[in-house]
Amino acid sequence: QRLRRTQKTKSGIPLVIVTAGDKKFQERKIEILGLHVPAFIVKPSDGKVEPLRALLAQFGSPIWHIDDRTHELDTIHASGLVPKNIEVIQIVRGHRSQNSEISRHRYIRSLYPLWKE
Repeated sequence: QRLRRTQKTKSGIPLVIVTAGDKKFQERKIEILGLHVPAFIVKPSDGKVEPLRALLAQFGSPIWHIDDRTHELDTIHASGLVPKNIEVIQIVRGHRSQNSEISRHRYIRSLYPLWKE
């Protein structure tokens, strides 16, 4: 899937959502959050590596991948795309986070500081 246009941060970084799960549920979640950016919705079994490769082909590197699931970040890291092309960042959300999980990756607690960049 090639993106025709996308929102960008103030510094020109394209914003794209890569999410895994039930398509209707993910579309509704994106709508409720008021995010008006393109989205790749993949089956959990397919993973996020291939959509990230497609984004690299379109936008070049580096790109950031922000995820709340450590295993997703580990899979992307193991793909060989990190650290040369993709920086993985874990977003830590209250009940889900455990100190042992967040120590492996750079982490943030909010998207707000990144959104402003």
